[in-house]
Amino acid sequence: MILQACVFEIVTPQVEQIAIPDWVFAALNQPAEKRNFRYADMIYPTGQRRDWGRNGSVPDVSRIETKLWFYYQAASYIDLGIEAIHFGQVEIMNRNDRDLSNWSQVFRWFVPTPPNTRGGTW
Repeated sequence: MILQACVFEIVTPQVEQIAIPDWVFAALNQPAEKRNFRYADMIYPTGQRRDWGRNGSVPDVSRIETKLWFYYQAASYIDLGIEAIHFGQVEIMNRNDRDLSNWSQVFRWFVPTPPNTRGGTW
């Protein structure tokens, strides 16, 4: 049996109830802060926003807050033993990432470094 979790194409204001652990900031080379996730800093700016019903929006993968959120979710799932992660409809979260460089960064966080390259091991 393989267990799968999801990082979906929706974020709601309730995300602001979750504190960001220091390890999330460290993984993304950001200075650690004592704060919760910020909904407004994850969603598309005014004029580009994609609302998802009345209480949610599509996150913008080009924004650092979204990357913090995605990393937190995926790494937490992996720590729980989840073996597969579904990243939802990536094409609606990349309006500001047409060359997919931000998605590439997100996915590379979870790929092991092959042996004999940059000193990594499998």
